[in-house]
Parts: sequence; C-alpha cells; structure tokens
Amino acid sequence: MRYWLESWKGMMGMKQRVAVLGAGSWGTALAIVLADNGHDVLMWARREDQVNEMNGHQTNEKYLSGVTLPKQLKASTHMGEVLAHGEALLISVPTSGMREAVREIVAFNKTIPYVIHASKGIEPDTLLRVSELMKDEGIEKVTDSIVCLSGPSHAEEVARRQPTTVTVSSDDVHATKRLKICLLTKTFACIRMKI
Repeated sequence: MRYWLESWKGMMGMKQRVAVLGAGSWGTALAIVLADNGHDVLMWARREDQVNEMNGHQTNEKYLSGVTLPKQLKASTHMGEVLAHGEALLISVPTSGMREAVREIVAFNKTIPYVIHASKGIEPDTLLRVSELMKDEGIEKVTDSIVCLSGPSHAEEVARRQPTTVTVSSDDVHATKRLKICLLTKTFACIRMKI
C-alpha cells in the first residue's frame, strides 16, 4: 500500500487527453477515475439526452444513480469529435456492439498510441475474445497496442471511489505500464498480468 501511494504521488503530473467510448456504468466509472486523476476526458454516448444530462447536471442517473460526475468530464454524441480528442482510447461498449465501434474507429483513420478495452465477455457467434474480435475488424491499422482491462470490480463501487484493484494485460508492456499510471488514484490501481 505504501509503494502504491508513493507511486501515485510521483505520477500525478502525467496527464493526457482520453477518449472513452461507451457511457454505461462501467465506461462512466472508468471515465470518473480518469477525470479524478486530472486527465482531460471526453466520452461518447449514443443518446443526446444522456449527453445533455452528463454535461449539464454532472450525472448519469440511468447507469450510476446518485453519483456526481467530475466537472472536467464531458460527453458528446459525435464519435468523430471524441476520437479526435483522444491521445488514448478506452472502449467500454457491450461486446455485441464492439464490431460496429471498431469499424468506426478504423474508418476514422487516426493513429492511436494505445487502445484499452474494458468490455467483458466473448462474441456468441464466433466465440472470439474482445481483443481477437477487435483484431478481426482491423484495429491494428490504427494502433500497435491493445490493452485489456478487467475486474474483479463493480462500476458502482469504482464510481463511489471505493478502493478497487483491476488487472491489465497486453503484449505491449509499455502500454500496460502507461495505463497503470493513467488510472492510478488513491482508490484505484491496476495490476499488470503477463500474457
């Protein structure tokens, strides 16, 4: 714990622009962690009313009732605007919508240093893991690094700033280290898993 807190104090100066696709409970909770850590976060949501609520009232009641969003966390329904914003991209859409999201990312044709996916499950028809599905849709045309972020965790606990540790894994060790730094707060930490 002491090392974690010392590391956190030393890394607070590393801020970046992060695009988050998916404004459900898990995507919003992770966006809160990023914003709490001082990153410039822009989220993509499908519904205009949800974006208006998030930007105007700092809430996302349908998914995280009773949670106040940080003021520096903003949202948009324009995926192109969100993708243009990010130095890093975190995707937290349902697995059933991942192919469509990756197609749009690839079509936008912006090089992204690293892409984090926080979506759970496998694709029912193909039995592909999310990272395999992303590669199947050509994500490697826009990034060299795919990082998987997984629990055990609950979005509600993360959003309420309860102590949480998650795992991150990737073929790219540097990307996992960078993500650990990007997400590290007083209440949220990542453990790198070797693959």
